[in-house]
Amino acid sequence: MHTRIVRFLMITALILAGAVNLPAQTFTDITTSSGLETVRGLRPVDWWVSGLLFIDLDGDGDLDCFLGSHDGSALAALNDGAGHFSAVTSGYSSSEIHVVYDINEDGKQDLAMTYSDGGGQWWVNHSTAGSLNFIAQSATVGNARQQSMADINKDGKVDWLIGVENQGIITELGNGTGTFTQSGQPLPIMATSDGTVPIPVDIDNDGDKDLVVEWGRYDYEAGRSRIYRNDGSGVFTDITTAAGLYQDNLAILAAGDVDQDGDMDLVCMENKQFPLSIFINDGTGHFTKKASAFTGAPTGGVTYASWGLGCLTDFDNDGIADLVIGGRNYLNVYRGTGGGNFTYMNGTWGIVNTAEASVDNAFTFGDIDKDGDLDLMGWKVIYPNRYYNVYRNDLPAKNWIRVRPVGLSGNKGAAGAKIRVFQPGTTTLLWYEEILTYCKQAQQSYGYYQNQTERHYGLNARASVDVEVEFYPSGTKVKKTAAVANKTWIISEDGTTNEYVDVEKGSGLTRKAGEMLLTASPNPCNTGTIVSYNVPLAARGGDRVRLSIYAPDGKLIAALVDRFVEPGMHQAVWNTGDAHPGAYIARLRVGTEIATKSILLLK
Repeated sequence: MHTRIVRFLMITALILAGAVNLPAQTFTDITTSSGLETVRGLRPVDWWVSGLLFIDLDGDGDLDCFLGSHDGSALAALNDGAGHFSAVTSGYSSSEIHVVYDINEDGKQDLAMTYSDGGGQWWVNHSTAGSLNFIAQSATVGNARQQSMADINKDGKVDWLIGVENQGIITELGNGTGTFTQSGQPLPIMATSDGTVPIPVDIDNDGDKDLVVEWGRYDYEAGRSRIYRNDGSGVFTDITTAAGLYQDNLAILAAGDVDQDGDMDLVCMENKQFPLSIFINDGTGHFTKKASAFTGAPTGGVTYASWGLGCLTDFDNDGIADLVIGGRNYLNVYRGTGGGNFTYMNGTWGIVNTAEASVDNAFTFGDIDKDGDLDLMGWKVIYPNRYYNVYRNDLPAKNWIRVRPVGLSGNKGAAGAKIRVFQPGTTTLLWYEEILTYCKQAQQSYGYYQNQTERHYGLNARASVDVEVEFYPSGTKVKKTAAVANKTWIISEDGTTNEYVDVEKGSGLTRKAGEMLLTASPNPCNTGTIVSYNVPLAARGGDRVRLSIYAPDGKLIAALVDRFVEPGMHQAVWNTGDAHPGAYIARLRVGTEIATKSILLLK
């Protein structure tokens, strides 16, 4: 009998006999092993943690962690690349992060952070790998608990919108180099004593940015919401009723394409009650409430409906949008089942349903261990002491793709761009998303922030898809056809598309390379070099080996190896051809393991 068949039958018998414990197909609490419990131990048990965020702070390609604090005792922790964090106690503001955006376009994320009690101030990122260095800018804005980034005047430069208490929405016009100038009169949106959340989004698919606004907090406990339509010239008209919505007792907590049909729907709380409500967009900006959208969802009420935000993403990579949403004292995680329907998963996935009460900051997510799925961070207990949980995603592996839209100078972060993912070679839409960057206090509109704008989409078993980005305000569409799954693709407004290569800074092996030795000789080189690489014994199952040369911007220069290779030492020759002098990256991939080596071309 064939060896593999014998092995399969033996393992099956052991499983049935209970002698083998298979890994749990769920989320696993890794708070301790991730090092973030040790980080938490640097503060008192009643530490006022008021912000959870996975973000690449030092620009090295790993998602770090920022733990905001309203009393000025925040902590940052750097990721070693494998999902283990160590605290860094200097080089940054010790308050809270509101919005994240690369305002000076140097390839590192800058931070709008709390100034005094609820104000806003930008901190520009001058960090290097392993060392944080954020520099405060002189300009500050008072009472800036709600903020967003959008090119509101369509001049190609991203602007800063702030919901200011008693004034409405103030616009700080960007110059594309990292500074802003106040435009004068606030947008004609209702001013409230507790501030307004501005969400710039194309509700009616006419190519400009309308405004979804929500306010309430202490003033209106059940929440208030409005929709303002943009006429294309920056004149906004209240169309709440005409859009099929209403103002009082409605808190809009998320905007996204829940049914994956190419327009932006709304997730809301009505009358301070669970289950949540979903309002489906007909594509023209008219909304209809969806009946029975949630299965197994919590019931009951909350005290303050407008606290918190939600986000659509794909935790199980099955190609159907999931929903994570958190507010005052709750964190709900829902698995999408298609068509805008969701099933409550906290119990099944082992995620505690609670969240901090004093500031919006219920969750963050991101691929902290670089295994292709999204991990999650939420709350464990909130009173009298505050502790969080870090959950590793151990759901069954499926394919995925990540997209990094890069705009032209002035809005390289591509605020307002629209991403569409299609079944390859067809117009069958799989995913649609509008790049929204906004916050409510310390809760972000998206779960994680790499050093470029990035979005994650599950593909289930699909091996490739077509990806199109429509940039704003130009309307330029750039498409990558047959984009291979399980990769990150950079799609730029200048028309170029490239695979992003996650490389180690400097030279040598990546942290996760294991036995995958990778060298180049001569190095530096002129006309060519011999690249030597080791395929570890663990790859004897038949993993495909890929050895490629990339430019620092991620552009593929040469594919040296792309086939099944037996374990052991091997060599490949890179004839540099017409490549320009500079630093290049040799990248070896065996299965899911990756090693890189820097090669200097002199000529």
